[in-house]
Amino acid sequence: MRIIYIANVRFPTNKAHGIQIAKMCEALARQGANLTLVVPRRGGRADPFAFYGLKTAFTVKRIWGPSIFPKTRLGFLLSTLLFTFSAGIYLLWRRNYDVVYSVDIDHFSFLGVLCGKRPRFFEMHAPRRRTWLNRLWFNNISGVIAVNQAIQTVLETNFPALKGNTLVAPN
Repeated sequence: MRIIYIANVRFPTNKAHGIQIAKMCEALARQGANLTLVVPRRGGRADPFAFYGLKTAFTVKRIWGPSIFPKTRLGFLLSTLLFTFSAGIYLLWRRNYDVVYSVDIDHFSFLGVLCGKRPRFFEMHAPRRRTWLNRLWFNNISGVIAVNQAIQTVLETNFPALKGNTLVAPN
């Protein structure tokens, strides 16, 4: 199975989400998936396999994601918006994948995943409110992996389309 994992993160990073993403990619690759982790080109130039002590290889693809904005909330939102656009273009041009996987790192970079035509799965670490943007997202994905039962319950209550399409998998 060919998986594209999209994450709007500096990679590698000393932050906890970096090791979680790296180990998740390694675990999927170890199970036989041909995995490509798509991250912004900004930051993190070290070898992620040496940095995290990974033993199973996967591909890391760095796409355009500017770091020209100030390190403010607005700067983060602007860089996230541009990475979202870049990820969407990347998926539109790729035909050699079976599944898209993403994680809830920020408020809307996951929307780029909607550009792909393949099944989309999203890893949730927190529940989402019922907004028009979230309804658009959750009505157009194949499934959710929630890290605990409470998140699953809130998501299925707020977005009935997810009932039967959620899995609880603690990390």
